[in-house]
Amino acid sequence: MTVHSNLTSITSLAVDSRGSLWAGTSGGLVQWTSGSSPRVWTRADGLPGLRVRSIVYSKSGIQVLADGSAILRNGRFAPVQIPALTPQWVARETEGLPGPPISRAQLGSQWVWAVPKAGLFTKVKGKWTPVLPAPPTLDLTAAAAHGTELFVGTADRGVWR
Repeated sequence: MTVHSNLTSITSLAVDSRGSLWAGTSGGLVQWTSGSSPRVWTRADGLPGLRVRSIVYSKSGIQVLADGSAILRNGRFAPVQIPALTPQWVARETEGLPGPPISRAQLGSQWVWAVPKAGLFTKVKGKWTPVLPAPPTLDLTAAAAHGTELFVGTADRGVWR
């Protein structure tokens, strides 16, 4: 029996306080911890759905939005209500980017924004500057940072560091 599908199609990324990288995929939730094999969380583990749309790390645990929403605490998923948010500030803050951003990550003192098929950008003195241009075939889907490390998710090529 197959319990997961495409783990290279990254939908979201988060890094927890211990430096573990978490990736939401179209086939479940993946956790990479330094020195160990990746851990894949699926419906069999209590994940509310295989297609993870969003993940966020907070002091409460890893919050996951899939077909339902849940929080992962002490190795178990528990249902949780996530309020609907309308981030209207995003349109004002990202004006001038070469396309709509899909994710951002704080890298040191700067915010880095991921724009599909355009690359990673940061604002320097009020002007958008490419951090890393993306080849037109690389479809960026997510970004997360831990210290000085930046992780980028893609639609079909997994996670890049």
